[in-house]
Amino acid sequence: MDLKSALRRVIKVCPKGKDASLFRAVRFIPGVNDKSAGVLATDGLVIVYVPVAGTLPDAVVALDGLASAVKDTGDLSVVVDGDGIALTGFNAVYKLVSRSNDSEYFPSLPKHIPSVFGYVAWADIRKVLHAAATDKTAALSVLHFGPGYVEALDKVRIARVTVPNAWQGFVTARLFAHWPKGSVCCAFTDHHAFFAVGEEMRITALGSVNYPPTDKLFKAVYTGFSLVDAYQLTQAVKQATDVSPLNLVMLTVAGRVLEVRACDVNGRLDSYLGTVPAISQSGEMEVTIDGKLLQQALAQCDTPSVKLSAGSSVDPLQIESGTFTECLWQKYWGD
Repeated sequence: MDLKSALRRVIKVCPKGKDASLFRAVRFIPGVNDKSAGVLATDGLVIVYVPVAGTLPDAVVALDGLASAVKDTGDLSVVVDGDGIALTGFNAVYKLVSRSNDSEYFPSLPKHIPSVFGYVAWADIRKVLHAAATDKTAALSVLHFGPGYVEALDKVRIARVTVPNAWQGFVTARLFAHWPKGSVCCAFTDHHAFFAVGEEMRITALGSVNYPPTDKLFKAVYTGFSLVDAYQLTQAVKQATDVSPLNLVMLTVAGRVLEVRACDVNGRLDSYLGTVPAISQSGEMEVTIDGKLLQQALAQCDTPSVKLSAGSSVDPLQIESGTFTECLWQKYWGD
């Protein structure tokens, strides 16, 4: 990739604000032996690296000076210039001082980069991202790559999708922000996870978190289930959610029909009742669910029909669609 395009890609990860001034920079990496030259930036948690054709000096340059250079209308070339570097474009020459004092502390590439990468569909990763905790709970703000699956959770739900490869590690959800389009290749070492799309590689240290055991949820056999049309269910849940002042919906198996009702603090409302014919069903089921969260789960389903399962009042509602499964905890009055 040319230098200007590579710089534009990596500086997107640079944090904003004075508190993160150490990481508001880009490292230029010269090609050594069989490794290509490239540029690298980080937010302190995720490293973004893009290889660059040609040779580069070894330097760490502040982001402020690079911001003008990447807006130049022409291609950029780089040379060493005293204590820094000079980027020559079509409109100007941009002289940038190297942050030599930070060079020792600013992140670089891990010493060992895997040569063999596996494949995981971006569509699969995207299916579980909505469930990754967005608060500051580090133990939940991750994607768990396990043997044959990828999953994410927060305090009210857990989403999992099965994948063909077996990895093991906890990867910060921030790594997947502003993800470029394309097929995702990934690899794991003992300490790092590597994700590549085209020429861009994202790297993060594997987390060591207090992550709860989740297999028991997905292996549970629930007493009641209903298989229904995904589109009809989505529309019924949306209408019930809009009617409910608390965004609560109640799902009840009644004969060969799944009833969808709006709820308030006193229970179900008579102002909305949606019915979805069951393709197949077994047992009894009555659950009260946050309608907004249920809509988010249904938005990940890509099959014509969806299977809903539940057991007792303390069991979650399980939503299944192809390789995707989500367990959504029930709501209780006073929650």
